[in-house]
Amino acid sequence: MWSFKNITSVSLLVLVFGLQSCQSQDQKEKKPNIIFFFTDDQSYDTQKDFGNSKVKTPNLD
Repeated sequence: MWSFKNITSVSLLVLVFGLQSCQSQDQKEKKPNIIFFFTDDQSYDTQKDFGNSKVKTPNLD
């Protein structure tokens, strides 16, 4: 059985290696701003897109 720690580790490795392979040769291009949010004790109903009408998360939905 896969634990959350194992799934997260494998996902991050795939993401890092995937992003490394997509690097362009032209370094003058503006790189996108990417932010990763890692939260602890967050359940499925703590974002508006999962049905919580009290929480305002317009940029995360």
